[in-house]
Amino acid sequence: MKAKDASIDRLIDHDLKSNKPEQSAYAKQIRLLNRKYEENVARYRYGKKVFGELKSEIQRTLKTNPDLFKETEFIKNQTLVKIFSEQELIRDA
Repeated sequence: MKAKDASIDRLIDHDLKSNKPEQSAYAKQIRLLNRKYEENVARYRYGKKVFGELKSEIQRTLKTNPDLFKETEFIKNQTLVKIFSEQELIRDA
């Protein structure tokens, strides 16, 4: 929930800095931005906040501070493995 609130706040702040609503229609613009977020959460989610929450939960569960950027066989995304493999082939060619 913290990541969701931070993501929506960031979206609203960013939009209102560059797009002042006509006739001070801030409430309408905020509703529109909330709807925009809900329709595409993956697009508007604030990654740093999500990562921080995930890291905190992992630390709380494991009671240790693992290096989440270290390569491991336990968590592997096949799509990313394919992309990196293709990049290596291109680089080595």
